[in-house]
Amino acid sequence: MKRKLAGSMALMMLISALFAGNVFAQETPARETCRTMTEKWFGSVQSQGALDPDTIQKWAPVLDAYAEKREEGFHSESVAERTYYCGAEGFAPLDTDSVSEQEQRRRSCIEAMEERMHILVTDADVTVALKGVSEKDGQVILDLYEWIFFDYVDLDGNAGMQDVSGYGLDHRLILQKTASGYQVVSDIYEDDLTEMNTGVSQEETAEIPLFEQPKQAGSQSRTANYDRNKAAAYADRYVKKDISQGIDASSYNPAYKNFNDMGGDCTNYVSQCIYAGGIAMDDTWFYKNEENYSGEWSTSRRNFTYMSKLGKVIKNPGNSDVLKGNPVYYTSGDNIVHTTICVGTNASGVPVVDSHNKDYYHVKWNYWGSNTTYYTIQLGTGGGNVSVAPVRRPVISGQLPGDVDDDQKITAMDALEVLKMTVKYYILTDIDIRTADVDGDGKVTAKDALLVLQRVTKQTYAFPVDRQ
Repeated sequence: MKRKLAGSMALMMLISALFAGNVFAQETPARETCRTMTEKWFGSVQSQGALDPDTIQKWAPVLDAYAEKREEGFHSESVAERTYYCGAEGFAPLDTDSVSEQEQRRRSCIEAMEERMHILVTDADVTVALKGVSEKDGQVILDLYEWIFFDYVDLDGNAGMQDVSGYGLDHRLILQKTASGYQVVSDIYEDDLTEMNTGVSQEETAEIPLFEQPKQAGSQSRTANYDRNKAAAYADRYVKKDISQGIDASSYNPAYKNFNDMGGDCTNYVSQCIYAGGIAMDDTWFYKNEENYSGEWSTSRRNFTYMSKLGKVIKNPGNSDVLKGNPVYYTSGDNIVHTTICVGTNASGVPVVDSHNKDYYHVKWNYWGSNTTYYTIQLGTGGGNVSVAPVRRPVISGQLPGDVDDDQKITAMDALEVLKMTVKYYILTDIDIRTADVDGDGKVTAKDALLVLQRVTKQTYAFPVDRQ
């Protein structure tokens, strides 16, 4: 994917201006961005932590510099143009070949993620929490929790509308003191979303110790009052670690055990969400305390077997099948090894999920790519994915292609109106579609909005339909 095209950047600017100016203020609430979500969750300070204030203050310059450079990975157009720096008293350039290669590989991994998920990342914001500090063999070891929010446009939906996703990573940052600051020797972490891993994977492939043998699950009547909105709300509340609790308090909801060091916390987390939605525990699917829980509660494969008795199982579902509050299962070979929960849809109508191990917030549900077999189980009837009823547009003459506001000229407002058409904001007539479809492919997409914007900025002087 070419990341820097004049037309694409112009369209991104239009989208950003749309949200910044709150163009839809009269009808539609402004969407969150990576910047507003960071402010809402963490405040304005990039570096945080649960240690004493003096320790936080001492390492804040290092953490702030680190957060800025991690953020650059999402922004930089050319890896060769940037240098990795991290320092306290001053910035110390990193010249360790292995880490330099690691950062270049990360840039490529982010681009590969965009290709795999069919998205275009437009902005990112990084917050770093200090969980612990130690020294060994003359080096400083910083244990960190990094949270990344990123804005993106979903290329699957042809909507051109901006969305925000987020995810959290544990890091072990090893520093060497230099005359001018602290130099990064090694950065150990696992980033499964970008498939940039420098540590040891903890994929949920092994069975967690169990305390009950599988029994017959209950009937689907148990899910009749299942509230999918409550399940999704719980998921959003406990998706990230509580960074105020320090390195040993790496749990999410402290009422439950954290299984990340035992193969993965993903299914434990999804079970909590389903329980919060109103499905009661029984003798097969239960959590009593840190030493008494069932495999149906805590492991993907057995949870899938149990939940399949309570709802409709769909293999390789489409977007319309993945509903808010319902679990989604992922396979490795023939084994179900990962579980997430759907929390709604993005602006393009594509379902998004939350998960643990790794901590993902509102990520497209099929982020593992097309080579994975997916399952979802539809539980209950309460709640549902959010949708907005389209509104009717004023009648237009359709005399001038691209002139969708019918003022006899092509302006940025036409580009905006076409963009709104792509997200089903309007009920469209045949004249609306014919006027907005300036590329002549028979439908209204973000490409049409881009062509109109290029016409406005004089990057082109004719539409494809003008030449037909």
